Amino acid sequence: MSAIVIRQKHGLAHDEVRARAEQLARRIEQLLPVTWAWQGDEMTLTAPPGPARGTTGKVRVASDEVHVEVRLPLALSPMRRLVEGKLRQKIDALLGR
Repeated sequence: MSAIVIRQKHGLAHDEVRARAEQLARRIEQLLPVTWAWQGDEMTLTAPPGPARGTTGKVRVASDEVHVEVRLPLALSPMRRLVEGKLRQKIDALLGR
């Protein structure tokens, strides 16, 4: 598995970052049949069977930082840089940058 880890500082209220992360998860859910759930301040996302099967992600929301970790299956490892670039764009947009 190939891992992508992104830590991004923010200056937003904790509840605002959490709400924005959930909005993004709902948009992803409309495009792809992913499942996601909150456990405390950590959101876990899982891809269903299909081309992205085995892809998992976690988003941890802290008072001053968002920590994103995505694990790609071996079949998607060649796309790691592309996926990481898109994730960074989404996180920047999420945090209003």
